[in-house]
Amino acid sequence: KLRIQEIPEVLSWVKHKAVYLIFYEDKVNYPFLILMIASTGIPSCIIMAMIAQLTLEIKHGMKMASHATKKYQIRAVFSLAMQGLVPSMFLIIPMITMFGIYLLALRFGLETSSGWHTASIISVMSINVMSMHAFLHSITVLACSPSYRKTIATVLQRLR
Repeated sequence: KLRIQEIPEVLSWVKHKAVYLIFYEDKVNYPFLILMIASTGIPSCIIMAMIAQLTLEIKHGMKMASHATKKYQIRAVFSLAMQGLVPSMFLIIPMITMFGIYLLALRFGLETSSGWHTASIISVMSINVMSMHAFLHSITVLACSPSYRKTIATVLQRLR
């Protein structure tokens, strides 16, 4: 645990800073929530269906394709899936978690939920995980591209 005595002098203002979290308990903007869920959920479902269709096509529909073509297509589909899946996990899962915390706060009341230390920690962790989305997307693109992997390996070998 972080004790107040351990806070550096430069950050001493934190000890006296008031922090507010505002929930509108009586009014939930359902049309906005539906719009947000639909704008992310529908495209995500379409993308997953497309990847599933591509996978089925590779396994069962490419009877006349050469082994090299099938191997290339499998690698391409895997790359697409990873480039969508890895960054999405670091955006969608934290958003669902924060939405769940919000619904629990509305369900049990703000006075009760304001004392939930675990929910506060999970909320902060979710925001931190969401901030890693862009970085992880870049890393995934680099990791899925053979030419980028080769260049990175060459640079790392020179550094040794």
